Amino acid sequence: MKKQPLSLYLRIGFCLLCLTGIIITVAKNPDPLSSVSYYTIQSNILCLIVMGIIVYRQWQGKTLTNRALIIIKGGTTMAILLTFLIFNIVLLPVILKQGMTRYATGLGNILVHYFTPLYLLADYLIFDLKGLFKLTDPLWWVVFPLFYFIYANVYAAFGGTYFDGEFYSRFPYFFINPDIIGVGGVAIAVSVIIIFYIGLSYAFFGIDKLLARSQLKGQEQTK
Repeated sequence: MKKQPLSLYLRIGFCLLCLTGIIITVAKNPDPLSSVSYYTIQSNILCLIVMGIIVYRQWQGKTLTNRALIIIKGGTTMAILLTFLIFNIVLLPVILKQGMTRYATGLGNILVHYFTPLYLLADYLIFDLKGLFKLTDPLWWVVFPLFYFIYANVYAAFGGTYFDGEFYSRFPYFFINPDIIGVGGVAIAVSVIIIFYIGLSYAFFGIDKLLARSQLKGQEQTK
């Protein structure tokens, strides 16, 4: 059998740990539909699916520079980085203030909020070929956060609820909950997040171009 590269085995390990984080987190909620309706879980599931496709293609010896796969993996990386940033900047201070330190340091939380996003970023930095993104790609990457916002509102409209340990709510996060901050407040919060997300995506795009130039220079110097 053909010897497989290290990246393949690391990606298989990622899939196993990502799945573990999802299972642990979902299992803690008596309502599975409510649990998988959080952005954190949906973005982790997206990472698991995309990395599973990459593992399959790599095992079969197929190209990983397929145009659609490049766009999707870039968007998945940005989607899960949003999970990491929103959790640490917006949600974690509230969680710690409520005395939920045990939750914050639990294995499930560490896997879905830290391991998955940081591995996706590391996988890109170490293994992905740089310079393949196009200028319009970051605009495609915003599709997943927008899809989730629509999903959350549809879920709420059909009677879906979330339980945070003390109270039931129609929405999973206070910054998209019109019952807490009003429709105008939600509009402002979502606009800020989307603008920030697009800016972050283009920063990622710019870094990718710089890394591509650095790789090219390195290759030229070794010739």
